[in-house]
Amino acid sequence: YGGVYADLDYSLTARLDDHRRFYAVVTREPEVHSLQFYGIDGRWPLKIMPSPAFLMAAPGHNFYRHCVNELRTKAFTAGEPLTFAGPLGLTGILRRYADAFTVANSPLETVYIPPSYSFYPYENNRMNTTGSIYLGQRQESLTYYCKRSNPSWAEQLRQYCADINNLDPIIDKTQPVVAKHDMKKSGAIYDGQGSMLYSQNLTLVSSLFGSKLQMGSRWI
Repeated sequence: YGGVYADLDYSLTARLDDHRRFYAVVTREPEVHSLQFYGIDGRWPLKIMPSPAFLMAAPGHNFYRHCVNELRTKAFTAGEPLTFAGPLGLTGILRRYADAFTVANSPLETVYIPPSYSFYPYENNRMNTTGSIYLGQRQESLTYYCKRSNPSWAEQLRQYCADINNLDPIIDKTQPVVAKHDMKKSGAIYDGQGSMLYSQNLTLVSSLFGSKLQMGSRWI
């Protein structure tokens, strides 16, 4: 195992050469996703939520061996993909990996997590530019958390809560964009939906692999 993995609704906007110098790259969800799932307690920096949508590694990297071993033993709960191998599941896996390898004895034990904007940017750094069916749910959660904003909170969070759609206070948009996740999609593939980009890439993958590959809930 090793190489580059990207969800079918991803598109590259720049070469990956600068990131190939790292032995493993685990991208991260936008900070606003961390706030939605973990809540806002006023502290900064935020807890990192890794993203399984775009991953890179040198062959045989210890982290991905660790992932494979964990997924072999963790029971899958139907209807809860995020807690198994999605962002929440990967968060737990990364935390346990860090506990197991507190000191790196080899480059094949190190993991680089780039800025979220480089691999998961919102258009114009505004949350309401997405067409995701989860936007309303996300806005509702963040509005609820921000009602508790007070002077003891970090300045970044107080500024963000003044306008939850404006991500400038919490996401650095000066970082170079390497790849874009399709933020206009109508739903996740495990919901039986997808995006135009997903369908286009699925057709290409199908022509390459035929019936040997399972995508989502069906074989192609």
